[in-house]
Amino acid sequence: MDGVSVVLGPVNGVLIDRNGQTLSIYGDPRPSPARPSMVLFTHHRRDMVWAGRALAAQGAQAVGPAAEDALFSGVAAFWEQYRTTAIPWTGRA
Repeated sequence: MDGVSVVLGPVNGVLIDRNGQTLSIYGDPRPSPARPSMVLFTHHRRDMVWAGRALAAQGAQAVGPAAEDALFSGVAAFWEQYRTTAIPWTGRA
């Protein structure tokens, strides 16, 4: 399909080129990623966000579901709820 390419990697992505603009779906895991104007996350998953994070850092607008906004913007708070207290290792079973 013209203007559509698949980016293979640990997380596959899709690039859609139209009218001089590029949309990335899930990101671009390559060492030298494309420079899209927008990256689309259909839902929050760490692996997908990892692949698109660099694109957002280089200026791409990150777009995702409004219902999952807290998962995208409050990552530390999300993981804090799963923090456990470490049990000291004694070296014995």
